[in-house]
Amino acid sequence: MLRVTVLGCGASLGVPVIGCKCNICTSQSNYNKRTRSSIYIDDDNSQILIDFGFDIKDQLIRENIQKVDAAILTHDHADHVSGIDNLRVFPFLQNKPLAIFSDHDTISRTVARNQYLFTPEKLIAKSIDFFTKCTINTIEQLFQKNLRIFLQGIKVWILDCIAYKSNDHHAGLDKILQWNKEFNPHQILLTNMNHFIDYHEILKILPSNIKPLYDGISLEFNKKETIAILGSSGSGKSTLLRIINGLESPTTGELKNSDKVFANLSGQEKCDIVSSKQRGDWDNTKDLINKGREWIIEEIKKSGLRGRGGAGFPTGTKWSFMPKEHPKPSYLVVNADESEPGTCKDRDILRYEPHKLVEGCVLASFAINAHTCYIYIRGEFYNEASNIQRAIDEAYAAGFIGPNVCGTEYRLDIYLHRGAGAYICGEETALLESLEGNKGFPRLKPPFPASFGLYGCPTTINNVESIAVVPTILRRGGEWFASLGKPNNTGTKVFCISGHVNKPCNVEEALGIPLRELIDHYAGGVRGGWDNLKAIIPGGSSVPLLPKLLCEEANMDFDSLKALGSALGTGGIIVMDNSTDIIYAIARLSKFYMHESCGQCTPCREGTGWMWRIMMKLVRGQAQIEEIDQLLDTTKMIEGRTICALGDAAAWPIQGLIRHFRHEIEDRIKNYSQFM
Repeated sequence: MLRVTVLGCGASLGVPVIGCKCNICTSQSNYNKRTRSSIYIDDDNSQILIDFGFDIKDQLIRENIQKVDAAILTHDHADHVSGIDNLRVFPFLQNKPLAIFSDHDTISRTVARNQYLFTPEKLIAKSIDFFTKCTINTIEQLFQKNLRIFLQGIKVWILDCIAYKSNDHHAGLDKILQWNKEFNPHQILLTNMNHFIDYHEILKILPSNIKPLYDGISLEFNKKETIAILGSSGSGKSTLLRIINGLESPTTGELKNSDKVFANLSGQEKCDIVSSKQRGDWDNTKDLINKGREWIIEEIKKSGLRGRGGAGFPTGTKWSFMPKEHPKPSYLVVNADESEPGTCKDRDILRYEPHKLVEGCVLASFAINAHTCYIYIRGEFYNEASNIQRAIDEAYAAGFIGPNVCGTEYRLDIYLHRGAGAYICGEETALLESLEGNKGFPRLKPPFPASFGLYGCPTTINNVESIAVVPTILRRGGEWFASLGKPNNTGTKVFCISGHVNKPCNVEEALGIPLRELIDHYAGGVRGGWDNLKAIIPGGSSVPLLPKLLCEEANMDFDSLKALGSALGTGGIIVMDNSTDIIYAIARLSKFYMHESCGQCTPCREGTGWMWRIMMKLVRGQAQIEEIDQLLDTTKMIEGRTICALGDAAAWPIQGLIRHFRHEIEDRIKNYSQFM
């Protein structure tokens, strides 16, 4: 027998609502007193708690609940997670840690906000993302085909009923009556009710199979009965809803070969124009051009492609900023000045897939009405520059670029420009200065390059990977690309995995893949096993590191890593095992940024050197504890106060170190002091 105890059946404000004098809030009936939604499930062998909001302590004491084997968090809105502190009593009572389950994104954010709770002895974060996610933005999107199939023959349905009328994110009685007729369940039970619903009044108008719940009611079900709990979904992003809605297609964690853009990323085939055409490059490029500039830009917008150089700005939106008519010429500039430590994705695209980039330059240049394109390549990339120049020459010879691109009236010339090794020239406006023959100093913005770029003309600057995926997106459609990855983090991404792994590699995968899965599946796992992991820098040297605890649940996409206090950056994954001197590792990065600062901004010019000197004192332990906070304060004074993002790049690794490994810094200082 399965027992379900309704600990709370109220909406986010509960009932009564503070300061409200309505009839329901002033009612003396216990049926109208509702704490925040939470459920306790007991099947004799195991006990599960679903959600733990503001009222969880009082709810558990009221029902005399002293045993919880696991907890499920549906989503991390405050009314569902704010009582998490109370759960640490159960590891003490039961002499074992308590596992909390949720999807990757939700559990990652929860761990980041409550790191002091998540230790091997207290709370353990677990993922239940066994099925493909489906983000539901409105209540109308709930009933897709597979969810309708799941609900056929439902016996008991516990449903969110926010009020008499539905809103975008919560069902109301109007929808529930409609669904009752459509699915004909044996019983519907209403929860998550706000103070517009009077228990006794709604009871009078409900069909016999629909009943409102109240706090403290216990329900018993046979284990073979089909039960669905759908509700209290916040902004329609409930873990339960996402899992149920994806039952037809369990995730394998591996991108299909047919969905990979870069089929030759490992260089197993030749990169000449004949081999590239056999892989699909230059296929019907003329037809894509003939569809027009607006169609290309709209298709890229539809794909959800975000810049792959680190900032993640939507590519289609960036192109749309270019003026449609301008007295001066427009330019496309491709940033191939890849110099970020731990990043080598563009290098392999340039080396093994040069025709994808050249064709992408053609389509992107046409979309923004540019007749000249420059590829600015890192000076050290000698072989890669040779391959790109060969691809450009082959494209000219085939008529794919030149006075009549692919047999159209469109004219385009592509030029390869080699840099001289300055890291700062990877910043887009410093790159433009270098391209013009000046010293690579970043420009103040505004004006932005779309209005005042190369030679004072409208210019769009895109990363190599951003441009190289464009032809495939246009051939297969923006919707195809948007179907990969996650909402707002769509498509595929080339990840570079280096450091203490068994098989360092570059790999193309869908955005949103779990970090651990990426390392275990493609890089042969962490050297010495996952338990030997110390920390990972997930997005190139300029982003904050993540300790092992956060790496357990980290997903490789823009939004998930931001929620954990880091960033996707370039997708350069640097793995560090327990043999790493983590303080020295970050100090080495500090030296790099000190060396590469252009010196234009005082905070960066002076601050990077000062930070490196303090970091070296911390490496030796020859510092005072107070200097840790001085160093952190200095990073805050540099962050956001420079013309370009190099100041941020220098500050963030140090901030991540202090945030997650302050105890190691303090221990080193104390140990040094003991021997003095």
